[in-house]
Amino acid sequence: MMDVAPTSEGPLVRKDGDDEAAGTELHIAAMALDLRECTSVEQTMARIVEYAMAETECDAAATVMAGTGFTVTATTVAGDVCDQDLRLRLQGGPCAELLERGDIVMVSDTHSEPHWAPWSAGVAALGFGSVLCVPLRTRLRRYASLNLFARRPRAFGTHDVRVVKIFASHAAVALASAHAESGLKVALASRELISQAQGILRARFDLAADTALGELRAYARAMSAELAQAAQVILDAEEQDRLTPRTGETPRAALRRVVPTSSGTREGAVEPRG
Repeated sequence: MMDVAPTSEGPLVRKDGDDEAAGTELHIAAMALDLRECTSVEQTMARIVEYAMAETECDAAATVMAGTGFTVTATTVAGDVCDQDLRLRLQGGPCAELLERGDIVMVSDTHSEPHWAPWSAGVAALGFGSVLCVPLRTRLRRYASLNLFARRPRAFGTHDVRVVKIFASHAAVALASAHAESGLKVALASRELISQAQGILRARFDLAADTALGELRAYARAMSAELAQAAQVILDAEEQDRLTPRTGETPRAALRRVVPTSSGTREGAVEPRG
């Protein structure tokens, strides 16, 4: 049976008044600090799966990245199961729906789940009796879903859901940080490429800085490419010593000659990198 788990955030407090709940929260906070030390989105996702495997009763875990239209674009799988089999089973289940709606989904028994019958049957055939799917999201963006698989039916209880929700909130912040850092690295790398290409055009054609940048932008438009892609093409052409201008040749004419922008690329010319 499929359950949409309650979304209210309740404290992890047991009726007997022990300190287990507080200890759990502190332990998760320590894991969150470790997640923030990851250097890439891929490493963060892999570490999230490792912690989920270590801290819950699940027998396998996977993360599914949200892509355009909330489609499955990447997975990280751990546990005693064939990686490819589990990846295939993630395609038709609640992951995409969870990423779109943002609700926690718990399948108590895959042998009797009617909502995603073919998916549930496939998961059951892999030996899993219950599944818990939790979104990794911030207020601004949904990044992924964390999917926990257990061998026995009804393996996840209310306490498990609360623990996983707290962990997921920390994991989402770590993912947001990793995405931001990745974007910054790309931006810095692009800026460096553009600066180098601008310098090449200035040196080759004796241009002012703003004029060289204008020529680079014009070339990027002619290529229907990003500025950094056009810059990379110019760097490649310079490396092959193909940008030496002919007498009276303008920068645009030289670029068209050695790095054509039309489909009829000249033999030996450098084409844009994807």
